[in-house]
Amino acid sequence: MNIESPGAAKSLAGVLLAEVTDEELRGGDLLRQLGSLSDGAVLVFEGRVRDHNTGRAVVCLHYDAYREMADDVLREIASEALRTTGASVIAVRHRVG
Repeated sequence: MNIESPGAAKSLAGVLLAEVTDEELRGGDLLRQLGSLSDGAVLVFEGRVRDHNTGRAVVCLHYDAYREMADDVLREIASEALRTTGASVIAVRHRVG
């Protein structure tokens, strides 16, 4: 993933990145690209699939998304987080597939 990727939504005010991707997510890649020594902390949330649900084994999940709408919603969420948290950078990536 590259912050300049065509599917990325960016804003100069806060270096906003919001995208839906079918690529594997690697939090460390975002940390290297967006982290700054001027920031006191970096927070990464990475969800993962449990191996069970309601007492049954989970083999896999498949996520679909209407990309244009999902990109817009991610951008709105990231913009609100940027406005309300005082963060210098917000990056949101959601994997489908």
